[in-house]
Amino acid sequence: MKTLLIKSGLFVIIVFVILTKFVDGFFVFKPQPFEESINQFNSVEKDSIDVLIFGSSHAFNTFNPVIIDSVFKTLTFNMGSGGQKITVTNYLQKELLNKTTPKVIILDVFPSSTLVPDQDYSKGLQLKVFDELPFSFAKSSKIKEVYSFKEWPSVYSRTIRNHNEWYKLGNNKNKELGVEIFRGFTTSDRSLRKKDLQKFSEFNTLSFDLEDANKSNLTKYQKDNLITFINYAKTKNIKILIVSAPYLQARYSKRFSRFETAIKKLTDSLNVDYLSFNNKFYDTGLTLDDFRDPGHLNSTGSTKATSELIRFLTDNNYLNPADKNYYKYILTKVKPINQEDVEEKAYTHNVKIVNQVLNSGNIISAGFKFLPEFSSENVLIANNDGKKYVLLEMYENFDSDELSKYEFSLQFLFHKKDYDKRPTRLIELSRDRISTSASAEVIKDHGKIYLLLKLNNIDLDEYQKTRIFLKNPGKYKKRYGKVLEIENIKF
Repeated sequence: MKTLLIKSGLFVIIVFVILTKFVDGFFVFKPQPFEESINQFNSVEKDSIDVLIFGSSHAFNTFNPVIIDSVFKTLTFNMGSGGQKITVTNYLQKELLNKTTPKVIILDVFPSSTLVPDQDYSKGLQLKVFDELPFSFAKSSKIKEVYSFKEWPSVYSRTIRNHNEWYKLGNNKNKELGVEIFRGFTTSDRSLRKKDLQKFSEFNTLSFDLEDANKSNLTKYQKDNLITFINYAKTKNIKILIVSAPYLQARYSKRFSRFETAIKKLTDSLNVDYLSFNNKFYDTGLTLDDFRDPGHLNSTGSTKATSELIRFLTDNNYLNPADKNYYKYILTKVKPINQEDVEEKAYTHNVKIVNQVLNSGNIISAGFKFLPEFSSENVLIANNDGKKYVLLEMYENFDSDELSKYEFSLQFLFHKKDYDKRPTRLIELSRDRISTSASAEVIKDHGKIYLLLKLNNIDLDEYQKTRIFLKNPGKYKKRYGKVLEIENIKF
């Protein structure tokens, strides 16, 4: 029996070595940007690297090493990869810092990048990193943390992972990446689709304000992983900067402002700088023309964001410009937008929306009292050019200061006939409703007070049931007062 076990073990090891060393290479069907990033990283002298940038696709689509190095005469690598989670970033950081000690490390974070990779799609994205780094005990330990035991064979071997795609082997020769990679950075000249331009047309009328720090918190998992990353850089005496790249959705959901407030609170406690580009949209001069999709900048947008990053690195003594003329030229790429003009434009725009809703919207409730001090005369809904709104017409004695205590929560229950139209994440979680939060815009017009709720993640026009209620904007989301329930709502 013992001999059989030994032979079986040796057989498994031999098969595994054959697969990983000789067969797996045939299953690289499409070159990945991160593969090219690692190849370029491995091709240079490691003691010559000055700056390392970590993060997800937000990082590698935003921060251009070529521009950074043109100003500082440095060598920068952007080691971002699509969907990279913080726990895998920690592993990657340690692997690279075993080979080099840069002067500066930059980590890009946003809510999703700091979560546990517990969905199949998210786990798959982490393979971009694991596939390009050699076997080590650290790699094995991180794979054990991220993947279940039954997933290990597919993680370690591309052959096992793609065993049902043998037919592609004949077409696997001389595959090209399709995009140029500049030390980990890749970009595009594409612009937003017409659908997205319409969806985010109010972009430059919205503000992004950090929240009350006492109401914004990271989970223990998020905090522990971020602290691990920061402290490891500190043990190497490397300057570290945490950033959040521009993201269109950040202006439409309090989830992002709370997250960035919590990041600011953490970095302050660790004496580390934090640069939020979502809080500096207007300083950076970003417009819708600078995005290729809602989550990523195009080439003009990345030039603006990189230029603003260079300004921050210079002003805060991370690096000193070696070419001051080129530094001045780069800063001309950033054309700030006047905040007062934005606020005035936003208010005028919201007054226009209120009047459109009043003229074309449907009243779904009259005289509803959420709380004794929070009563609405009418509640209306409207669909203007694909944009969904809820408008509360308040009684004259309403005190708008009450809004600081609450935010609105809305739940939309899908009709069963529309289950296949649910967002992918809701299908994966078997959710029968979509939930969203909204902070009310206070509009005073013709002696009336209105609360305008903009619903940016609600795509369908019909729902089986809708629930609207007040909750506190803090960590525990306590509900207050009565719930307004409407059957068979149609925008």
